[in-house]
Amino acid sequence: MKRFILIAAMAFMAHTQMAWSQIVVTSTADAGAGSLRQAILDVPANGTITFNPNITIALATELPINTAKSFTIDGTGSNPVISGNNVCRVINITGQTAYTITLNGLTIKNGKTTESGGGIYADLTNGNLVLNSCTIIGNVSTNYMNDFGGGGIYSKITNGTLNVNKCSITQNTANEGGGVFTLNGGVFTNCTITKNNASSGGGVWADNGGVFTNCLLVGNSANQFGGLYTTNGTFINCTVAGNTASFGCAGLASYGGGVFSNCLIWNNNNSNAIILISVTSVTNCAINGLATVGWGSASHSNNQDLSVSPFNGINEGRGTDNIWGTADDDLTLNNTAGGGANCINLGSNATNAITTDLAGNPRIGASTIDIGAYETHPPTITSFTPASGTVGTLVTISGAYLQNPTTFTIGGVPAIVVANNGSTLTGMVMPGATSGTITIGTATSIGTFTVIASIAPTAQQGNKLVGTGNTDAQLGYSVSISADGNTAIVGGFSDNSHIGAAWIYIRSGGSWIQQGSKLVGSGNIGSAVQGFSVSISADGNTVMVGGPCDNSRKGAAWIFTRSGNTWTQQGSKLVGTGDIGSAMQGTSVSLSADGNTAIVGGFFDNSEIGAAWIYIRSGGSWIQQGSKLVGSGNIGDTQQGHSVSISADGNTAIVGGKGDNTGMGAVWVYTRSGGAWTQQGSKLVGTGNLGRAQQGGSVSLSADGNT
Repeated sequence: MKRFILIAAMAFMAHTQMAWSQIVVTSTADAGAGSLRQAILDVPANGTITFNPNITIALATELPINTAKSFTIDGTGSNPVISGNNVCRVINITGQTAYTITLNGLTIKNGKTTESGGGIYADLTNGNLVLNSCTIIGNVSTNYMNDFGGGGIYSKITNGTLNVNKCSITQNTANEGGGVFTLNGGVFTNCTITKNNASSGGGVWADNGGVFTNCLLVGNSANQFGGLYTTNGTFINCTVAGNTASFGCAGLASYGGGVFSNCLIWNNNNSNAIILISVTSVTNCAINGLATVGWGSASHSNNQDLSVSPFNGINEGRGTDNIWGTADDDLTLNNTAGGGANCINLGSNATNAITTDLAGNPRIGASTIDIGAYETHPPTITSFTPASGTVGTLVTISGAYLQNPTTFTIGGVPAIVVANNGSTLTGMVMPGATSGTITIGTATSIGTFTVIASIAPTAQQGNKLVGTGNTDAQLGYSVSISADGNTAIVGGFSDNSHIGAAWIYIRSGGSWIQQGSKLVGSGNIGSAVQGFSVSISADGNTVMVGGPCDNSRKGAAWIFTRSGNTWTQQGSKLVGTGDIGSAMQGTSVSLSADGNTAIVGGFFDNSEIGAAWIYIRSGGSWIQQGSKLVGSGNIGDTQQGHSVSISADGNTAIVGGKGDNTGMGAVWVYTRSGGAWTQQGSKLVGTGNLGRAQQGGSVSLSADGNT
């Protein structure tokens, strides 16, 4: 009995000690019971501070950490925000002799100081600071004297250590080192340092040391040294791109010592993008403008020249918003000659000390490490379904590293990618395919996809389709069907006093049924005649509906997407910029196979010259890509945009103008390169026409855009 009581007492003591070693922040107040400030005072040695979910703490004065104890502030999973409220520095760490402070999963923002370190100031004398998965954003150091800086982080190390892992350091400002100012060392691994600003060293000022591995330094700006300034710094597998400087070295500057290995340096904005003075070595790097680099006394070898963008993302990696350092950047490597091909498998394994790249993938994809922060990996195919089908069948392929395939075939014919998340790719079987394997880049399926001959329809399938909820809709004015033939959209522009609508139908066995209620886009003004034109993506999960009479014939288009059996509008109605007068945008619409690129025609624009607009989807939003398209060589009231069509990959578009040259008509073809659309050749006018042929009254493109 005594033994049982002793064991129970010991268990209770252990539980109590464990509970006391973890303190939970429950208050958003700056001080007092439950606050973070109080928790820092109360946490025992080697204890942990955690948070109630989604707390935002607005400070009136900085949080000092100068206690003689090691402890952790852990926001992992609870998303705490600690804000200086634009009145004070956020965290000040001093006097940490032989102790370790660990900060996990915190957002540290809007700190402001007249000294150094707007977000975090760390004077590490024999002490240690570790940051894991933190976001340091919008902090400011306003002291513009030399050696003051570190808008996001300032560290001065005297026999201590600084380790920063998987952190985002963005939109901070200082005199030197807008994102980071580190003196005498510091280790930064798998960090993104973007859109920071300074007089010198927009992203990083690393004085007398510092090791940066697998880091992005992108979209930073300064008067000089836009990306980084360093003495004796070491940079391994870093990507330095899209940084700017008003004068003097937009990319990187290294004075005295310094090692650069496996780094990718691209499109930093001025001709003097790199300064190297007394640098120890620059090896296995890929550099835009390699021939113009002034090496000085630097040892340099095995470096590659970049003549075209090495990145998969459009706009040279900047993404759809065309801005460096934002969420839609894609800085993974392509396989383009003179670009990504000059980075893949061309690094040095000797300098690699960590196992994963910035994305968390294995750091060495083949036998040799890549240059830059991201590693490429050969694709693998593990399975696909269905095993057979006709041309137009959507095939779902499972595997790994399937994103951005260099080639993709089904049955020996290039196939169209409809959807792709890297581990699952959906593609469409194209005309000319025969039974055979599926290939994605260097990967080949083990099994064979069997192509079944299409059987021409010989009879009507089911009854006529009449959508519910219609009121004199004139259903059937426009129609479109998915690639697999199992989802259809039908427009009825006259519905509900010409507001208009569209109806979705799906095939189940041999029957067709309406899916959901009729689709009516929000934000319409007046009699929009929605459903005058419709289009559907290859997988049937995205549709576009044109309403050319919206807002007194200005016109608009609406996007709807399907999740399960439910259709919802995606974003606001689309109205293109640059229109003149009553453009009647939405007279014609067309979607790419993956549903991510759309074209909208407005044949009445600018007194019936007409035009077309391109839109692209980024996440759940749609944005116009470039200016409106107006073909050259038009004669008179061309009515361009009376009809439109876009290729399956979204890179080729055709626009019909049936009124050109007093009704003879013509069509114009446009192609996309990066984010820019240009007219391909002269307008097309068929020979042998007689009288008012009105060529361009209707148009259509093949999936590959070549016919």
